[in-house]
Amino acid sequence: MAGAKILFLEDDILYRESVSEFLTQSGLLVDCSFNGEEFLDKIFENSYDLYLIDINVPKIDGLELLKLLRQYRNKTITMILTSMPNSALNSFKCGCDDHISKSCDCYEILLRIRALIRRQYNPPKDEIALTAKDTFNIFSKRLRGAHEKSLGEHSLLLLDYLLKNSNRFVSTEELEAKIYRSENSYKGGAVRYHVWHIRKTLGDDIIISCRTRGYKINHPAQG
Repeated sequence: MAGAKILFLEDDILYRESVSEFLTQSGLLVDCSFNGEEFLDKIFENSYDLYLIDINVPKIDGLELLKLLRQYRNKTITMILTSMPNSALNSFKCGCDDHISKSCDCYEILLRIRALIRRQYNPPKDEIALTAKDTFNIFSKRLRGAHEKSLGEHSLLLLDYLLKNSNRFVSTEELEAKIYRSENSYKGGAVRYHVWHIRKTLGDDIIISCRTRGYKINHPAQG
């Protein structure tokens, strides 16, 4: 199932269910973890658009997780959601991108999540123009327009990742790791196939390739 995906770390079952249900009903995909070790297991197996992390959780607390994420150069956007007073300064020092209190309502949490996800793209819009007849929705991760049903899930994930990194070339190895996160076997020509499929659908010039550097998106909105 395609869509913007959140990993929510929270050990309070009732609060976790309340927030995750609201976010799901608002169109986000929400995966939950109960403790810090489970959180790390999940990010090894899956790719996420944003981490939503409580600080006071079992096994590995939220601030230690932030340090680990930055130590291993995990660039996924991270929001701290906590009831701990005076925790904002330490949270930002450890590398979070936003900090919000549990006293805030679910709608504010949603708005902040959507703003953080939107910020990863250039331009930071819900719908990014790719051609005169096609746009890409960053929350549903679907094409809208003339080729709405033309690309499969893995091609859309590759397109999404290139859009998030539109300022640089992305290597084949990096794309393989993002698209096939939980599968460790070498994917050979899979990335090349998806690039070919996207070009066939949206035009040959939609993706620039460089033999030594990888692939880079080339869409009208950048110009």
